[in-house]
Amino acid sequence: MGVFTRLFGRTLYYPGCVSKYLVKDVQRRHEHLLTMFDVDYVKLPEVLMCCGKPALELGHKDVFKEIVRKNKEILNNQGIKKIITPCPKCYYMFKKYYGIEVKLMAEVILENLDKINKKFSEEVWLFDPCNPERFDEVYDVPREILNRLGFKVKDFMHKSLCCGHSIKENSPKVAEAMAKQRLERTGKIITICPSCFMHLKQSVPDKEILEISEVLI
Repeated sequence: MGVFTRLFGRTLYYPGCVSKYLVKDVQRRHEHLLTMFDVDYVKLPEVLMCCGKPALELGHKDVFKEIVRKNKEILNNQGIKKIITPCPKCYYMFKKYYGIEVKLMAEVILENLDKINKKFSEEVWLFDPCNPERFDEVYDVPREILNRLGFKVKDFMHKSLCCGHSIKENSPKVAEAMAKQRLERTGKIITICPSCFMHLKQSVPDKEILEISEVLI
């Protein structure tokens, strides 16, 4: 890699707050996969802040604008031209508010799936994360990954219904009930969303729930 790319065209792996602090194994698996895929990436764990979605959702518009301003300044100073993130919420925020190229970790996995020497034949349920902009890649990419790996993919009746994580702080019992209701009459669950993965595992411990990188390593 040339000096220009190292300094001014770098790719950032941005795990999102949930992977960074609460389900750190997800971040470790993703970094392992990026290395396996020969993706040249950097991390900025000490300087880059939250993407700003919680502040925006809570109505703190001034705080949100300042978060975005500071993050943009950091990204520019660090020469970041592309972001890879596993979090669909962060993906949405970067695409809509930051004006920078961003890819889902699932997209990177699909592009490098020929480097994964695994095949399956079992049935799995794919849990779609919240997708406010209805980005096709949030739905299509994980399905293509699982289909190409040989899984028989089962879909929920309604795509992209909230798992309950977004209201957990204010209404923990309702959030847990939402998760249990969503997973009724299902088998093994796979999701690309770290937040859904964490909340579903905590709320429905008797179900087998995997974040997609778990089947690849």
